[in-house]
Amino acid sequence: MATGLELNGKASCSSDMVGFNKTKGCGYNFQNTITLWRTPANFEFDLTQEFNAAYIESLQLAGNLSIINGINDFPENGTDPLIETLADNTEISAGAAKYKYSPIFSEGADIYYNRLLGYLEGQGNNRFVFVDSAGNLMWTTGSDENKARGFLTSRTARGKFTLQSPGVGQKATLDFQLANTYEFEDNSRMIDANLLSFDTRLVEPITQAVISYTAVPSDTDTTITVDAKFARGQETYVTGATNTADWKVFVNGTENPVTLVAEALNVYTLTITALATDDLVSVSFNGVISITGDGLYRSFSASATTVA
Repeated sequence: MATGLELNGKASCSSDMVGFNKTKGCGYNFQNTITLWRTPANFEFDLTQEFNAAYIESLQLAGNLSIINGINDFPENGTDPLIETLADNTEISAGAAKYKYSPIFSEGADIYYNRLLGYLEGQGNNRFVFVDSAGNLMWTTGSDENKARGFLTSRTARGKFTLQSPGVGQKATLDFQLANTYEFEDNSRMIDANLLSFDTRLVEPITQAVISYTAVPSDTDTTITVDAKFARGQETYVTGATNTADWKVFVNGTENPVTLVAEALNVYTLTITALATDDLVSVSFNGVISITGDGLYRSFSASATTVA
């Protein structure tokens, strides 16, 4: 170790030599990227935990991991390194390359799916782990040796949606640029699928649901009635969300605890504290929930104003 005084104003003029024999050891063989694991920008995987299916599901339930699968193509459309050519044709580096990926989704990628991709849009708000067709993972190092994380993005945005036309299929596209070239070129790491106790390709994504009131709440009511359906198509009912912890109700912005849940004929009856006229009542699933024998769900919020 060295103090700041010992380091200040000093330059490192040498570069270490390395061995380039690629016939020894076990090489990395990352194949076609078919899935992205999305995390918030500030999230890191804890490598001291047992890295199994239960750990991955716990991250989904905590709202730290979303699975985006069904990638049909994963082209790289970034910029090349910037090079300045001097008068005598000497080339000097003038800027690093920037990686940009444009995954293409076709099967099941309708206008609704394109809408969901919009929730990923932003600047510096995502980290993506790459999963390939063999189930291998690729990510980057974390803040210490016990952490790992996805590649940080700078800009993330949907590409233009392609409607079907003669000879052209319907497609959705997501564009994202990697914020830090070094995370990919210098600090990328891989987990071999053969070393895992679960198949990363089979991790089920969270299903988005939509909540609707089946009756407008009234003054003095101590229950509200709602149903839940798949957001995509809004036809198939979501059943089995019968735990009080599955639901979150807010009245005028303040949480109103759900004390009982009953389900009958695809309608949920939620017991809460008595309402008053003109109360604004919002209801949704409580973050990401797990329905036994089904899967993981989250929902959009539904709101209604209590009538007299």
